[in-house]
Amino acid sequence: MNLDISSWKLFILESQGKEYVSFKINSETYQLSKNVEVFGRKNVFSIELDPSEIIKNNFLDQFEKKLKINNINKVYFRIKPLQKQEKETRKAITLLKKRGFDISEINLIMLNLDSDEINLRKNLRKSYKSLINKESRILNIKSSIDNSEIKELFKDWIDTYKKAISRGGKKISNQTFDHLFNAIKKNECILVGAYNKNNFMGGMIFSISKNFAIYNSSANIEIVENDKTRSVGHFLMWNSILILKKFGIKHLELGTFYNVDANSDYLKKWISKEDGITKFKNGFGGDIIKSYYILKESIK
Repeated sequence: MNLDISSWKLFILESQGKEYVSFKINSETYQLSKNVEVFGRKNVFSIELDPSEIIKNNFLDQFEKKLKINNINKVYFRIKPLQKQEKETRKAITLLKKRGFDISEINLIMLNLDSDEINLRKNLRKSYKSLINKESRILNIKSSIDNSEIKELFKDWIDTYKKAISRGGKKISNQTFDHLFNAIKKNECILVGAYNKNNFMGGMIFSISKNFAIYNSSANIEIVENDKTRSVGHFLMWNSILILKKFGIKHLELGTFYNVDANSDYLKKWISKEDGITKFKNGFGGDIIKSYYILKESIK
């Protein structure tokens, strides 16, 4: 079965299903797997919606109707975090609450790429500059945008990513990787890799929607992961910022983070890891803004 995946946008690596639903509302096409897993919730429909679309007349009526037609009785999505649409976002949240949707407010790190390279570098955490300079002496960058050898770059990243997630007992289907490769070829996703001569050291994936990019995932080879003197992640993120800016991206979402209290050893370990990741991302000079995740567990 040939699938035309027109827009991945969010949660690209979490797709587990083989059936896809596609429908159009107000000239916008929405398409994603019917069987997805989002933050532990299975068999829900996950997508990202623009607040200006949500508040249009009859949008939610049509949205829920078409979900129901496709036998999707739970919906989980995010309002696209656009700082210049704060008024529309507030209206959308008010409307969604009236319609019985549950709202979760989550912090988000957003980097404005409208600034020139000098200012972007100036906004880096002071310690990052020397770390990036150090890695720049021995590493070089390849990206799916300007690299004619995308297959080789993708294979290097996939091999490394599979090994990285397997250490945590996770596995992603080959079909999902096939869809990801197709998205990369269409510049719906951008892959950036760091090399020491011809040896792959690590890579990062970003999903693209017009002039908006989302940092999805990264993976380094095990030697780099175990060597605390290396700063391959800092080198990759900085060079990715420059590549995305050159590609025309205006806003880069570096990720969300949660304010939660630990009530178990597992949660304490998870929070400690997440705090480290958030601290790393905050060092690139982004702003903390609010993001809204929406859930409705009974579509009627």
